[in-house]
Amino acid sequence: MNETTGCLDSSAHENAARAAAIAGIFFSLLFITSLLLIWVSIPDNPLGPATAVINHLKTLSFSLNLLPFAGIAFLWFIAVVRDRLGELEDRFLRHRIPR
Repeated sequence: MNETTGCLDSSAHENAARAAAIAGIFFSLLFITSLLLIWVSIPDNPLGPATAVINHLKTLSFSLNLLPFAGIAFLWFIAVVRDRLGELEDRFLRHRIPR
C-alpha cells in the first residue's frame, strides 16, 4: 500500500483480483452443489409419504450446512470487488443517488 495516496500497488491489485476470482468460483461451486443436493433429495410428489424426505435427511442436512460457507465466500468476493473499486464506487454513487 502506498502511504501517501492510500492506494494499493499493482502487485496488490493482482493479488486482489486473484482472491476475488477464487472467492467467486468457490462461492458458485458451494452454492450450486448445495442447490443440486437439495433438488435431488426432494421427492417428486410433495404430497407423498414423509419417509421419502426422511430417507434423504443426511443429504439435506449436508446441503444446508454448505450454505453458510457459500455465504462467507460470497461476502469475501464482494469485499474484494469493493476494495478494487475503491474511489470509483464513491463517484458512481454520488451521481446516482439524488440528494
